[in-house]
Amino acid sequence: MHTSVIPPEVAVQGGINSLGIRGKRPQGTPECTLCLVTMILNELRRELKQRRRRLPPDYRARASAQIATRIRQLPVLRRAHHIAGYIPCRGEADPLAAIRSAQRQHIYLPVLHPFLSRKLIFAPWTATTRLQPNRYNIPEPDVAWQHCIRPERLDVVLTPLLGFDAQLNRLGMGGGYYDRTFAFRRYCRHWPRPYLLGIAFSEQQCETLPVTPRDIPLDAVVTPDTLFLPDSEIHNNAHAN
Repeated sequence: MHTSVIPPEVAVQGGINSLGIRGKRPQGTPECTLCLVTMILNELRRELKQRRRRLPPDYRARASAQIATRIRQLPVLRRAHHIAGYIPCRGEADPLAAIRSAQRQHIYLPVLHPFLSRKLIFAPWTATTRLQPNRYNIPEPDVAWQHCIRPERLDVVLTPLLGFDAQLNRLGMGGGYYDRTFAFRRYCRHWPRPYLLGIAFSEQQCETLPVTPRDIPLDAVVTPDTLFLPDSEIHNNAHAN
């Protein structure tokens, strides 16, 4: 497990303080606290990027294959009709092997929203779909936005991440695209879709992550050797068995 650089005074311990950060309120002014949290997250991102880059290519390929096997075995994926993946970049775990051969399911990839800042829509994708780089040099399907779908229509989203913890909190690259795109889940409790499935190498796990009200937690995280679920779901599964 990755050892977090987060000091105890901003560790996640329940409750939300006046700054919107879950956990104990650090000493000092709000401005200082916000700067501290930002510095912590930026440092953690740097560490996790370096850790992921150091993973050998053959290890990443082998671990991605193990992740794909686990994904294919999930009932939530087998029941899904509309599934979003992503093109792996900068050493990310590759989820496409799990969905590339889907026959009765529709597969999509994220595309920068053409009108709304820092949001995503999802373009249909097959192995023959032409890709083009977006402004971040991330490949996207070369598909007119009129043929894309809104995130509410997806059943499962294979979600990239830099880091995660056992409470299913997610640390992304810092742009906030996924949090803004799926922010509707915070207000629509009756709308269970889509199921956000984090995809990660085991080395990306952190002890704890600071969380703000803007952050959208994951429903599960899959690594090469573990499926992380909410405590309630783990309890229910154990009771059922």
